Amino acid sequence: MEIEIRLSGSVEVRAAGRRRDPGPRQTRLALAALAWDASRTVSMDTLVHRIWDDHPPAKPRAALYVHVTRIRKALEIDGQPAPTVRTQANSYVMDVDPDRVDLRRYVSLVNQARSLKESNSAADALQLLDRAETLWCGEPLAGISAYWAGELRSAVGEKSLAAAMLRAEILLEAGRFGEAVPVLLPFVADRPVDEGLVERLALALHGCGRTADATRLLHRTQRRIVHDLGTDASPGWTASNRASSPRPPGRAPTGHHDHHRALHPDVPDNLPGDVPWVGRRAELRQLGAALSEAPPPPRPSPSRRSAAWAASARPRWPCTSPTRCATTSPTAGST
Repeated sequence: MEIEIRLSGSVEVRAAGRRRDPGPRQTRLALAALAWDASRTVSMDTLVHRIWDDHPPAKPRAALYVHVTRIRKALEIDGQPAPTVRTQANSYVMDVDPDRVDLRRYVSLVNQARSLKESNSAADALQLLDRAETLWCGEPLAGISAYWAGELRSAVGEKSLAAAMLRAEILLEAGRFGEAVPVLLPFVADRPVDEGLVERLALALHGCGRTADATRLLHRTQRRIVHDLGTDASPGWTASNRASSPRPPGRAPTGHHDHHRALHPDVPDNLPGDVPWVGRRAELRQLGAALSEAPPPPRPSPSRRSAAWAASARPRWPCTSPTRCATTSPTAGST
């Protein structure tokens, strides 16, 4: 069995079912700095900065040599073939296959999964994402505080988010909405104003019948964007429109109202009359598009904007209450 270097969770070396702790925090950080660039040359100056930030010891290269010596010893486990760490022109190189470093392998699998998805091989992409997930053992470089360690955690965290988004995208396209929800929830908790992430979670919630939760999520996100970022959401992304989103992809129209409209195209006129309305035409178009295939609400909204849209959609809605089928008189709603 070949040696594996783990950077996800605690930094350690494993082989033949055994683990080896490289030593003190700075030695573990030196091992991580070399392993992340496996088979690539890393200058001594870069290693010094990664280990000590801007506060190196008086003799940094001598101190670095001590840590490299400890790493070489940690890589020797029960006679297993050990990666070598060699010196080369004021640099060090760890001669090890990058796939033997768990986070390098993780990143590679996620990238391959994305390529498979783009080649219409979604099932194979999911398999690679499953394999990548088995390599994730927690926060990278756990227990190590250093500027470079933080940069690595951030970079790998972005790749972890990309993996979750890719998995959710595949599940949503397959109509597996319930499976997509737990994939996205932890990331939305960490990134509550990420519009793309929230949109996917809202669609997943809506698709598995939790439309009320999707609506609350979108409204809450809209408020946080305004409060935290001091700006409106991106054009075309509003909580009210998304809360009434079209039927998720892959779901056939099977509801009672779809059947009723097919059998009874001439429906009673039981909506409020039209009211004067100036502007907001883009919003009316968006509302009409969002509700074009959705089941009708139990009652029309009293707002003027809703009444204006309802007048244009009057022929499409069946009467849900016989006592209200009489034509109602025009009423000016609230703004």
